[in-house]
Amino acid sequence: MSTFHKFVSAGTALAAAILILGWTLPEPGDATRGSQDERQITFCTEIGCQSGLFFNLGRIRQAVPEAKRLEACVNGKCKSMRIESSGYQSFSLITGKLDSTAKVRLVLRDGDGQTIRRQRFGAPVSRLQPNGENCPPVCWFIQVKVLKSDGRLVALPQA
Repeated sequence: MSTFHKFVSAGTALAAAILILGWTLPEPGDATRGSQDERQITFCTEIGCQSGLFFNLGRIRQAVPEAKRLEACVNGKCKSMRIESSGYQSFSLITGKLDSTAKVRLVLRDGDGQTIRRQRFGAPVSRLQPNGENCPPVCWFIQVKVLKSDGRLVALPQA
């Protein structure tokens, strides 16, 4: 099939979809005719997102090379992982809606399990709705950055 025929076929399919959609959508006012409640049709994309605590492990490895393990806690829920990769890593420690600030505890350990650094701080929680305000999903996240000056881990402001 030539490129022209593919173009015509795709255009025909698109026109048919628009016609069918036009016939199935209610006319303005039809959804509320005869009732007091107002209904709206919302079209949503299906972009996903993940709630969590996000780190750039490569930067942690550069700033604190003796660190081999990171333990992270958000509001008392904790997880630990080896520092092996060099990209962004998330800890799925956030479930459900959070307040605007969460209690975060971070512990870096060496290869023998000894604590190198322990930090506690309040971290701003950002809300993300990638498909729009009236569409799911809703994700909550905290971003943590390594300060180059002294290797401390700090939360970034809300996105």
